[in-house]
Amino acid sequence: MRRQLEAEVASLLQGVSPIDWSRLRHFSDEGIADLLTSNGFNLQNEEDWDHLDRLRDRGVSYMNRALDMVVDSDLFEMPVDGLIHVAARRKEGQQRRKQACVLLKVMHLIQRLDARSLRFAARVSDAELTTHLLGKVGSWVDGLRRQGLVIVEWGGGHKRPDAMVTKLLLKTSSQVGNVHDQVRVRLVTEDQTTLVAVIEELVRHILPFNMILAGESVNTLMDVEADALKGLVPDFAIPERPYNPQSSGDYRIVNLVGDVPLAIDPTSYGVPKSQQERHGCIVHLRCEFQFVDVATAQDNERGEQGHSAYKKRQIEVVRRRLGL
Repeated sequence: MRRQLEAEVASLLQGVSPIDWSRLRHFSDEGIADLLTSNGFNLQNEEDWDHLDRLRDRGVSYMNRALDMVVDSDLFEMPVDGLIHVAARRKEGQQRRKQACVLLKVMHLIQRLDARSLRFAARVSDAELTTHLLGKVGSWVDGLRRQGLVIVEWGGGHKRPDAMVTKLLLKTSSQVGNVHDQVRVRLVTEDQTTLVAVIEELVRHILPFNMILAGESVNTLMDVEADALKGLVPDFAIPERPYNPQSSGDYRIVNLVGDVPLAIDPTSYGVPKSQQERHGCIVHLRCEFQFVDVATAQDNERGEQGHSAYKKRQIEVVRRRLGL
């Protein structure tokens, strides 16, 4: 499990899309259960397993219809945990492993579209989902502290309206959807060793690697092993890191941006049964997770990299853009 998480963390810190992964690292049965649970599925609920089977069937149909790709017959009825094992095992053979990998990628994208459709059908608000997320993160942080991991402080919430307008004025494309930190969670750890452990736990329980947005993660704090992604993704799939021109070059942080899976009760939102069967019960909320150790957090508030200086630079850029 540790090696698997190290590969995932290295991948997401480099901003690599899971769609570009050429294979999965080995997953234990416990790791697969964590992955499915963090994606919002209740493994004790038969309806969720049925929904996963329907996602598999739709994935196979797409592969046959759109990609003209033949899938081995036994994969048609294989549960998703079996598909994950096939996608990870070297002994399966390259062609069979590729079929399982492609099927899982297609299922993942279909699930993303379903989550979006369900959110529109349920008309659930950002405020309600943010409350749901913060409650989930709060319980998770309590669990980390019981394990002995020192979280010095944490907090989160929705970006204020004035900050949203400023952020949009800083962007070339003033679309609200391009502001990925509308909801933010910040965690300050005792040290960088704890920080790495907390990120790994986040990937395991809150924000699975497949929901990290490619190219949006920023890492100016941690060193990533040069060969961490060797054999996992092709070189062309590793994007350049996002750059925030208003940030000081000395500002050090780890930012992970992704869509957090959250399970809701569609019936309570008046979603028809037919849509529930099609779209399931999982919606996604985009969130930026900030990680920093306490010593670095203190350094970040000194001089030009401090928050007040950062905000001042933002306003100066906005005023120049507006001709003020």
